[in-house]
Amino acid sequence: MKYLIVKILLSVVVVLICGLFSAMAGSDKFRKAWRRYGVPFLNLALVLVFHFNWWFFSLLFLILPYSKGHGLPSPNDDVPSGLGVFFYKLTKNLRATEILLRLSKGLMKATACICFPLVFGNWAVYIVCSIILILSNVIFGGNAIIKGEGTFQLFKTEMLWEEYIIAGIDSAMVLCIAFIH
Repeated sequence: MKYLIVKILLSVVVVLICGLFSAMAGSDKFRKAWRRYGVPFLNLALVLVFHFNWWFFSLLFLILPYSKGHGLPSPNDDVPSGLGVFFYKLTKNLRATEILLRLSKGLMKATACICFPLVFGNWAVYIVCSIILILSNVIFGGNAIIKGEGTFQLFKTEMLWEEYIIAGIDSAMVLCIAFIH
């Protein structure tokens, strides 16, 4: 029982820190590396503390979706993301582009977690958590569904709740997939 409580408490701390890393990276005062590498490595570190398996290093593939930009082609964006340009050429619609962009990033994150059901056989947990992970990226990402989640001040920097919420839910779902079996 004590082991379970420690696992839950550490998971909550990691979820909160991962949200903070992502929000920091979304501001103009911190490097993007906080999100790109901090979130995947922190999740991996906690998973390895409780379950060491070489397959779990595939969780580092989370670096890929966290490194992909989510900029859309527009006059205001000098350098839109490659995915944004691809989906815009496909749809010719900014809203559809944003939804497809966020959906693809969510799918990449869910795919990075496939190692857990392969090892533990917890396919039902994987499917449910992957759906939540993917939908949270679409619902809270940019202006796809919910617009204007707002900002908060921390470290004398304005940060986006959107970034905090998405990375927090991502981490919560990764850890649920890793620990519920």
